[in-house]
Amino acid sequence: MIDLNTPDEVSAALSDSDDTENYRFIDTQLLSPIFGKAFLGCHFVNTQFQCDELQDTIFNKCVFDNCTFSSINLRESRFTDCQFYNKDTETSCNFNFANLTAVEFVKCDLSMCNLSRTLLYRAEFIRCQCQGIDLSHCDATTQTGSLRLKGMKMTDCNLAYADLTGANLQESDLSESRFSHCIMDEANLADTDMQDSELHQIDAKGICITGADLRGANLDGLDIRNIDMTGVTINEYQQSALLLPLGIVVI
Repeated sequence: MIDLNTPDEVSAALSDSDDTENYRFIDTQLLSPIFGKAFLGCHFVNTQFQCDELQDTIFNKCVFDNCTFSSINLRESRFTDCQFYNKDTETSCNFNFANLTAVEFVKCDLSMCNLSRTLLYRAEFIRCQCQGIDLSHCDATTQTGSLRLKGMKMTDCNLAYADLTGANLQESDLSESRFSHCIMDEANLADTDMQDSELHQIDAKGICITGADLRGANLDGLDIRNIDMTGVTINEYQQSALLLPLGIVVI
C-alpha cells in the first residue's frame, strides 16, 4: 500500500484515469470535486472530505478511520464492504448534513457514525452493521416542484441502540432490520415496510407509524397507549404483545 501525505501526492493519485487502488490517505484534505472515480482497497486515516461534490463514486473494500464527510454531496455513490468504525480506537466517521441521495451502503460497518440531519431520499443500506448510529432528524423525503417524494431502503441491518429522534422515514423499506433499544422519539415512520423487523424495547414518544406494515415484527415491549396505530398491519398472533401493556390478555 502506498502512503499519501502531501497535497501534491493526493492530487497526482486522483488525477490518474485508472482506478485508485491500495493507497493510504493520511491526515489529508480532499478539496477538489470527485466524479465517477473508483477507490479499491484504500485506507483513509483522519481524512477530511471537504470537496463540494463526491458523486457517482465507487468505494470497494475501503477503510475509513476518523474521517469527515460533513455537508458534502455524495449523491449516487456506492460503498461496498467498507469499514467506517474502528473497533480498536472506538472511533467512527461523521456524515452530518451530507446529501446521501441514492447512495448505496452494502455490507458496510457504520456503527457509531454520525448521520444526523442527512438527506437520505432513495439511499440504500443493505446488510450493514449500524449499531449506535446517529440518524436523528435525517430526512428520506425531497421536494420536486409540487411533489413530495418519499422513501429509502434499510434492509437486513443491525441498528440496535441507534438514535432516530425526529427522523423522517415515510414510505421507506425498513424490513428485516433490528431496531432494539433504539430511540425513536418523534420519528415519522408512516407507511413504512417494517416486516420481520425487531422493535424490542424502543423509546417511542410521539412516534408516527400510521399505515406501517409490522407483520412478523418483534413488538415485545412496544407500548401502544400513546401511539396512533391507524392503518397499521399486523399478524393475528402479534395482538398479544401489543395488548399486554393495556392489561388485556388474548386467549
